Amino acid sequence: MLATGADGVHVGRNDLPLGQVRKLAGNRIVGYSVNSLEHLRFAESAGADYVGIGPAFATGTKTDTGGVLGPEGIRRIARCSSIPCVAIGGIDSGNVAKLADTGIDGVCVISGILARPSPADAVDELRRAVDAW
Repeated sequence: MLATGADGVHVGRNDLPLGQVRKLAGNRIVGYSVNSLEHLRFAESAGADYVGIGPAFATGTKTDTGGVLGPEGIRRIARCSSIPCVAIGGIDSGNVAKLADTGIDGVCVISGILARPSPADAVDELRRAVDAW
C-alpha cells in the first residue's frame, strides 16, 4: 500500500495484525475480513474503516475464511456494525440479489469476474444484477 501509493488496503485475520496495519496506513482506508460478531467487534475497536463479511457463498478463492455465512449470516453481522460492510466470497451475478436486504453497503467480487471467459461481460451482468436491487 505504501509502496504503491494505494488509497487503502484490505487485510484478513491471518495477515499483518490489524492494529499494525492501522498504524502503517495512517489516513488511508483499512478494511478487515470478518466471519463472526466477535471478529466485527475486534475490527471496530482496532480501527477498521469497513469490514468484508464472508464468505457469503462457497468460494475456492480463499480457504481460511471460516464457514459460509449465507445471506442470513451476512445480515446478522451487518446489522450489528457501526462501520460500512461489504459482502465477500462466492458472489456472482447469479446470487448477488440474495444479498439485497442484508444491510450491506456493497459487494466484493473476485472469481465471479476473473473466472469468467469475459471479465467485461461478467462485470456488466453483475452491475445489472446489483442495479436491479
